[in-house]
Amino acid sequence: DYGADIIINHCNKVKVSVQCKRLKDNPVRIEAIQEVVGSKKIYHTNKCMVITNSRFTENAVSLALANDVLLIDREVDRIKVREM
Repeated sequence: DYGADIIINHCNKVKVSVQCKRLKDNPVRIEAIQEVVGSKKIYHTNKCMVITNSRFTENAVSLALANDVLLIDREVDRIKVREM
């Protein structure tokens, strides 16, 4: 899957790589961010995000901020990184 589980193409303007992580007890680690960032070139997307039913490690949040990755965790009202 080259780091993306879903590709969203919105009105041929915004194309988004999405990595989905369903985890029972563990937080999403930095590798998920690295994978979705890598998927941008493979799928020619201009945005990327990671969605989880869990939470994110501090390192994952830091890397997401540095790469403009939108993070959505189990508490959707607490979106970690600025909106797309």
